[in-house]
Amino acid sequence: MITLFLAYTYLLGETWFTPLMEIENEDNIVCYENTVLFCICSFLMINVAVAFAAGAPYRRPMYTNQLFLWSTVILVCLTAYITVWPPGFLISLLQLKVPPPYLFRVALVEIAGVSFMISVLIDHFIVPSDFLKRLWTKVRRKKRPRNRYKHVEREIAEDVDWPPVLFDVH
Repeated sequence: MITLFLAYTYLLGETWFTPLMEIENEDNIVCYENTVLFCICSFLMINVAVAFAAGAPYRRPMYTNQLFLWSTVILVCLTAYITVWPPGFLISLLQLKVPPPYLFRVALVEIAGVSFMISVLIDHFIVPSDFLKRLWTKVRRKKRPRNRYKHVEREIAEDVDWPPVLFDVH
C-alpha cells in the first residue's frame, strides 16, 4: 500500500502530468494513473508470491524450487519490460498511457525493487525474530493454552509425583 502511494504521489508531482478529466459513461479510461498503478501492482503481486513461497507446506528457500524461481525471474523481466519499454501492441491491449519520460518509468521499477528488498528484509530478519514472537504473545495476552492436550501436558510438567510409581524400585 505504501509503495502504491509513493508511486502515485511521485506521478502527481511530475510537471508533465495532467490529471484525468472525468468522462461520463466511460468504463475503460486510459490515463497515467491507471498505467502507474497497474505497473506497480504487477510488481507487488510478484512480491507477494515470493513472500509466501517460503511458507507452508514447503518451508524451504525459494531457490530450491527451480520452476518457481525461473518463472519469477521471467515475470519480473517481463513486467520491467512492460513498464519501461512497452511495445505498441501491449499498449493497446492493456490500455496503457505510457508516461513520456524514460527516467520516470525506470524510477517505477526502482520503487518496486526497493519495496521488494524491504519485504525480503522483513521476511528474513524481523518476522522470525524472537523479539517479535515475544511481542506477539504479549499483544495476544495468551495466559493459558487453548488446546486440551496442552493443559494436560502442563499439569504433568508441574506435578512432582508424575509419573506415578506403584512400588519402590530399591
